[in-house]
Amino acid sequence: MMHSSQHNQSPGAKQVSTTQRRKMLYKAIQEHPENTQIRSALLRTYSTAYIQAAAKQGVFISYNRADELFALDLDHALREATVNVWLDEIDVADDEDWHHAVSSALNRCGVMIVIFSSQTIDDENVQSEIQAFIGAGKIILPVVCEPIDVGNLNLLLPAIRFDSDFNMALNQLCRAFAVSRPVNV
Repeated sequence: MMHSSQHNQSPGAKQVSTTQRRKMLYKAIQEHPENTQIRSALLRTYSTAYIQAAAKQGVFISYNRADELFALDLDHALREATVNVWLDEIDVADDEDWHHAVSSALNRCGVMIVIFSSQTIDDENVQSEIQAFIGAGKIILPVVCEPIDVGNLNLLLPAIRFDSDFNMALNQLCRAFAVSRPVNV
């Protein structure tokens, strides 16, 4: 028999437990990267419903400075589709402390889009941002902006490839957030 306190659990409480579960599974997958059961359990915490709920807290875009123009284009396209995105080049005021603003956004946002390129893999800032999200049990969506092989990166999800068709990849990303792209007339 279910107790009434279990029956009336708030949606926020469910999100916290899923985030905590994801955090534990991230740790387990780092210790046992080839374990398919752990990987499957972690993937279940990446369902469309969880991505959409987490995106309401904000979507942090992580990128290497060499990919800044792509990041700005992606930011613009997602904002037009009404996704609540955060990008340092847009959202950090000139008189604001950059490190504090990034830290605050990392804490607030529920989803991170990581833009992968040949420069990203060795970028300490990007790796630090990814580790912050993993440590917090948050959702990371990989995006590729140039033709590179990401097979050796051990990504949880297949990368959304913007390197061949930007519009098709953008539509795929928008579907993950359950938003529609505006139609240009």
